[in-house]
Amino acid sequence: MEISENLRRNAVFAASLCLFVIPPLFPGSAPARAFSSWTFPIKPLCYAALAFALVRFSFPPSAERSKADAFRFVQTGWAIASFGSLCVIASVVELAVRFSGGKANLHPSLPSSIAETFFCIANFACASFYEEAIYRLYLPEMLGAVLKDVFLKSKNNDAETKKEIAASEEAVHKNPVREKSAEPAAHESAVRKENAESASGENIAGKNTARKKRAETAVRISEMLSVAAFALSHRYLGLPSVVNAFFAGIMLRICCKKSGTLWTNTAAHFAYNMLSLVLFAHMH
Repeated sequence: MEISENLRRNAVFAASLCLFVIPPLFPGSAPARAFSSWTFPIKPLCYAALAFALVRFSFPPSAERSKADAFRFVQTGWAIASFGSLCVIASVVELAVRFSGGKANLHPSLPSSIAETFFCIANFACASFYEEAIYRLYLPEMLGAVLKDVFLKSKNNDAETKKEIAASEEAVHKNPVREKSAEPAAHESAVRKENAESASGENIAGKNTARKKRAETAVRISEMLSVAAFALSHRYLGLPSVVNAFFAGIMLRICCKKSGTLWTNTAAHFAYNMLSLVLFAHMH
């Protein structure tokens, strides 16, 4: 049952990579009417629903977080801190672009009717939830779980450790004692057995340390790849947006790990996107 569950998770993860993560890495140019024509968000709504299904039904096992934890209430403190961090990052990037003589690639416009306002809010809400669910929770957690399985190979390591312990104990028992006196022979046998057990304990401790380091390496790689994927998915908006998304992705991932809920990240991300739309629309 465990093997089939892992196979199912890995298959769903591979499909999600092909559908959600890899295509944005190879975008074309930004549409001429991007962020200026507001219609019913069919595509963002479908993507958000699929992201919800991934987190709800194919969430990787974790000792620190369960499926239900992802959908807890918003933690206001972390939401405000994340929103402020996003604003600071965007301001620094925008100032760098202005001082370097760069220009914005897009010219967004505000909704012109009540219906367009509703569609705009729904669009940003769905897009924010989708990006947080995929890039801040599902991708790093699932990728980390897969890499840990690859790096650790815990079952093989445990089997090898047991074999080494058994071999050392067998060597102790088979070692011939040549002394004629019973007491020196018993003492020598006890000393050899103690040394073998000490060596086995040190070997196990060394293997545990190595496994822990490999697990930490797997986590670091998954975190870096997730942030890079999120940043590169903004290539269609230009290099400044990629830089902005890279640092914003780091801050939002920290918020996700600290708060333990998607709604906190989604609220901060949504508020930042709406503020950016208003500011850039007035600037241009």
